[in-house]
Amino acid sequence: MKQQRKDMKLEENEYPPGLHSQPYVTAHNMILSHATALHIYKTKYQEKQGGSIGIVLSMVWYEPLKDTVEDNSLVQSTFDFEIGWFLDPFIYGDYPNEMKKYLGPKLPTFSAKEKEKLRYGLNFIGMNYYKSLYVGRCGVSYCKVAERDGIPIGKKTPMPGRKGADVRGYLVWSLIYYFEWIHGYTLRFGIYHVDYNTQKRTPKSSAKWFKDFPQCSKITARKRR
Repeated sequence: MKQQRKDMKLEENEYPPGLHSQPYVTAHNMILSHATALHIYKTKYQEKQGGSIGIVLSMVWYEPLKDTVEDNSLVQSTFDFEIGWFLDPFIYGDYPNEMKKYLGPKLPTFSAKEKEKLRYGLNFIGMNYYKSLYVGRCGVSYCKVAERDGIPIGKKTPMPGRKGADVRGYLVWSLIYYFEWIHGYTLRFGIYHVDYNTQKRTPKSSAKWFKDFPQCSKITARKRR
């Protein structure tokens, strides 16, 4: 079991800056920053404004590759390292035991005062859900795959299908290009093209679409009434 957790931790080198301890320190500070913003809003502004504040996480749903004790355990470990890492502090006031056990001193700790602030309460939990995968032992390491015995884990959903989704808002992915995970600036997302040499910003066709979208939506909504 220790070997599979060791394999899991090696993935941290995939992301910049590629330092074993840096992702945990960075995430720790992000969590504390979010907790501070949460506390400030709920104590100073929420009663007057009547708004909600929470957290949104990107996630993948996992199923065991094989119905074995090892693969089922690995599924839970994967959830702990990917979702529990950020959600558990706000629900339970601390990181998952799995992370603490296998990362040891590499994982920062919360003070008693910080834990109290963390558990101040979330009004909602949002999920950016992209896909489902199998996770399990593959040879000497573990793997995440979309098929088992040549059969996909589920039917592919055509983009942009949103049927059955309770949509409360629509936000553009990004106004201008940003640093995209492990791809840096090699992948371009955004409604304004940026010339990296001159920094000139040019609106793309998607910028015009997004500008017109709210008005079109209002018209459509009125017609439906």
